[in-house]
Amino acid sequence: MPLKSMELLHYFHKAGGNDELALRCKRQNLLALSMHHPDALRNTLLIAGFHYIVNAGRSSDFKPTLLLHKIETIRSVNKWLQLSDSKAYAMCVRQISTLCFSECYLGHSRAAETHLNGLMKFLDIYCPLGMVSPVEPSNTAELSIRYIMLTYSFISICKSRVRVELVDVGEEAPPEVMAAMHDRYKVEAGGMDLKLRSMEMIPYFFAPLSSMRGFCDIDASTMIKCLLSMTEICQLRAPATDEKPVQQLVWLEGAAVKWILAAIETHVESMPWQDDRTRKEISPGGMKSSWSGLFIATQLYVHQVLGLWILDAPLEVKFHSHILDYLSWDLARGESCLEAGSTVASNFWFWKAFVGAFSLARHIETDHAVALYPLRRQFVRLLYKWSEATGIKTWKEAREILIAHTTWLHCLPPNKVHLKGAIVKSILYRVADMVAIHPVHQPGAPIDLLARCPDLLIVSILETLPKHDLCSVSRLNKRYHALADAVLYNTVQWLKPELHLIFSQSLSRRPRRGSAIEEVKLAYPASEITRLISDTLEPMSSVSQTISTMSNLKTLDIAVPVGLLHSIGNLFNGPFDLACLQSCTLFYQDEDDQYWDLQENIHIFTHPTLETLVIKRAKLDDRGFEPIERPHNTALKTLHLIECDINDDTLSDVLMFPEALKEFVLTQREEPEPELEESSSSIRDYMMALKEQCHSLETITIDFPMLASGRALALREFVKLKTLRLNWDYQLFGKSTKKPRLHSVGLPPELETLEFFNPLGTDEEVTDLLANAIQSLHITCRKMKELIVLVEEAEIPKEVLEAIKSQSQLHLSVIGGEEDRDDPE
Repeated sequence: MPLKSMELLHYFHKAGGNDELALRCKRQNLLALSMHHPDALRNTLLIAGFHYIVNAGRSSDFKPTLLLHKIETIRSVNKWLQLSDSKAYAMCVRQISTLCFSECYLGHSRAAETHLNGLMKFLDIYCPLGMVSPVEPSNTAELSIRYIMLTYSFISICKSRVRVELVDVGEEAPPEVMAAMHDRYKVEAGGMDLKLRSMEMIPYFFAPLSSMRGFCDIDASTMIKCLLSMTEICQLRAPATDEKPVQQLVWLEGAAVKWILAAIETHVESMPWQDDRTRKEISPGGMKSSWSGLFIATQLYVHQVLGLWILDAPLEVKFHSHILDYLSWDLARGESCLEAGSTVASNFWFWKAFVGAFSLARHIETDHAVALYPLRRQFVRLLYKWSEATGIKTWKEAREILIAHTTWLHCLPPNKVHLKGAIVKSILYRVADMVAIHPVHQPGAPIDLLARCPDLLIVSILETLPKHDLCSVSRLNKRYHALADAVLYNTVQWLKPELHLIFSQSLSRRPRRGSAIEEVKLAYPASEITRLISDTLEPMSSVSQTISTMSNLKTLDIAVPVGLLHSIGNLFNGPFDLACLQSCTLFYQDEDDQYWDLQENIHIFTHPTLETLVIKRAKLDDRGFEPIERPHNTALKTLHLIECDINDDTLSDVLMFPEALKEFVLTQREEPEPELEESSSSIRDYMMALKEQCHSLETITIDFPMLASGRALALREFVKLKTLRLNWDYQLFGKSTKKPRLHSVGLPPELETLEFFNPLGTDEEVTDLLANAIQSLHITCRKMKELIVLVEEAEIPKEVLEAIKSQSQLHLSVIGGEEDRDDPE
């Protein structure tokens, strides 16, 4: 390793000499494991360098080493940005987080904030929990999310310290500044030990995970005790008192560092490789929680309720939205404690939900953050769930629960319960008062009765207004403007490329509007974009950038020139920007009416929340997915392939991903243009591909007249199929050949409706087989209720009509004429 890197690693390996033997051995084993992973090793060396700076009070000894690894870290991030896969994004998150820590330790607050802004963009891209119905994150994803949250909290604390002491050393940290920082650490509670100990344990946030076990729940009492110190400090702040003494006291008492250290220690306790025999037992009071849920609740309490550094570092809206979404999901996952009978566990759950709801209400009230509106319903549901489980129906009762049964009291010695209870009572009453604030009405002033309604009710009213009136309402005040945006921008249609460019410029000035958009339609011909490119210098590659800002987008309808294929395809490659997307239609127009290459957008099939996908005039060859790209189960329920040239083997691969596909549609012209290159000529090949979803498919429609087969279809495995639509009867029974038939058709056991788009009777042998199959429906397919056929020049074969008469439950529906099944004619 270059430039004294080995010496620096050896120094860090020997650090923590005062720790317990087991803990020191565990940390040293972790460092040894990190040596086999370049990104973890580089992060470790950066933390080791800043550990030395804090410990020694100078940076000259390892300054070239740190500079080298910082440069290599930035180079690595730039390289991984081009890979666009989940592993690369996880590495980027860890590297940028470490850079944030390093700049803070040196006092470079502006540089740290720049890295933090980049980290927030990564959170918006990488975090898998911004979905409507999040799933259990993988260990790697969970670890990255934890590191982001810890980094954000650490930066907020340091920014508070910088503002109080007016320290910002700029690009370079001169020796005298380093010495001053070193002396400052010495006078704080815990001296240097707390700072060094916390730094020694940071590698646990980017260490390679060797275990497949999930993270464990932790005992919340350690972190809750840290909140007591901050709560006491908050009591020292009078309404008109300068905040500087309070902020300084936070550092002098070491409360902030103790909280960070407790968070890191409990994180280590929750690690998957932790031995169950050495794991700390959870306190009998029932204060059990996931690490992420508890860390979010305590962070929101300190930041939003106590407000110790809210003026220095207000919560970024996207970060707040992500952590509230995670907290909501974590609380929903732990709802079982409400029914378990433990009062402490139930009240602790309520405290976390209340803190999340309060922080949400405060942020919306102060900043009119439209992006947070969708989360209100989630927290209302959670609080209602607690109310139903406990029988508490009024706020007065709930407030008494927060005061009398707060879980912090169970962490204290008996002689301190009364004192701490008084502090908690004061704080929680202040919280309750803040929730209940209403503007005072002046006598004689006009009364805005609408303003008394909750936001959700006002939005419902605004949805009924014409657009012109809605624009007028939005000009009344900031609150109405924010609520009207949620309605005005709910659906956006770009029917000309100029509209897209204008809207993109508007969205760049007011990015919060992007979160209000739930439906987007792009539809304009190739001639329009050709003319626009000749008239403007604006790059059309910004389409994907504009759409990616719409974090709550649910419906995306694309019908644009094929020149935008690659740009829009970037939305679906790798980690997903559109975390709430539910319905998508893709059609790229080619001036020569050729098929567009679906391989460019193939990752749309891996989108985790997408439920409906419609693809028009696309071609997909046999390349499919690379083995390392294969995703986990997706939520896709409806797949329509309209006039597509699809390879059946690749279709089989694609259909492996949906967890439970309900509807499949495949259509093609009678005489396709251009000629098909990838499609099979056998309908059996496509039915074999559909067997990947035979356990869930309820509707299959194949309107592809060219398809045929010499063998009957075997459909008994499609156990939930209720509707089957085909072109020809011989597609179901197999065309007649000179060879004897060895197989008969196997109809789905739950089939209710069978439809043929083309006339019956074109193959006499198949007609006989159809009549026989209908006569035996009471044995093979008892639930079949309807047969739909087309009548043109030829009538329905008589043997088929006679067979239908024998089945009293079967109804014949005729397209192209009136037909009474009781009348053979």
